[in-house]
Amino acid sequence: MDVSKIVFLGDSHVQGVGAEWPKLYGDLVATPREFTKNLWTNYLRTTNDSAEEINKKYKEITSTIRFDFNSSKKLKEYRDTYSWASVFAQYFKKEYINLGFPAYNLNQIAAKLIIDDPDFYDSLVLLGVPPLINDLTFHNPCNTKQFQNVTIPVAASNIILIKEFVERRGGRFVYFHTEDFPFEFYDVKNNPYLYHLNNIRLFDRSLYSFFTSNFEKKKHDGIHYTLEGHKFIGNKLAKEFENSLIFSILS
Repeated sequence: MDVSKIVFLGDSHVQGVGAEWPKLYGDLVATPREFTKNLWTNYLRTTNDSAEEINKKYKEITSTIRFDFNSSKKLKEYRDTYSWASVFAQYFKKEYINLGFPAYNLNQIAAKLIIDDPDFYDSLVLLGVPPLINDLTFHNPCNTKQFQNVTIPVAASNIILIKEFVERRGGRFVYFHTEDFPFEFYDVKNNPYLYHLNNIRLFDRSLYSFFTSNFEKKKHDGIHYTLEGHKFIGNKLAKEFENSLIFSILS
């Protein structure tokens, strides 16, 4: 690739949340017995609890541990080193920058970019699109009582806005869906901006669709993948990217 830096945009998954486990156990003091490495791993492997139930239990336990899970330098170090985005950048031996944060949808990502105004010179910027259900948008036209679902064009226009922002600041841009998306998003009858997306979409399926169902057991808190999961995701993304038409264009 003819760039020196790889920059990731996206939500908490792109940010690298979860990559700190299980290494972070070594930095915790007075960990509840059920949250020790082996017992929690066995619970995740054998439980029939839903993702929501696992996450609730995770939050209840970690709230009792005297550790700053929001701003710990050690936690950030683990995420910066072991997240799947970092694994991807290491694969291509490029400088790595992660601008992911706990974004809810594309609108929040676009808004933060405009406020922070980062420079993307000599960078390949990859946007991991959050679940489009979080972009659910309705419009009430003037003098009517019927709401119109405009989720698809609004989400598409946000991707294009982010692309234009990146390119105007010297970067090259591609995007992909981390999780499943509605097939209607890629129907020209529903998406008036589809023509502008075709050449910047990394692959025609979601990143997580490459994995088998048992891969869900690698989610430490019911939502985010562990270090082992991040390593697999990062290498898979790198290899799929390397085999893509976009990669050959960038090379």
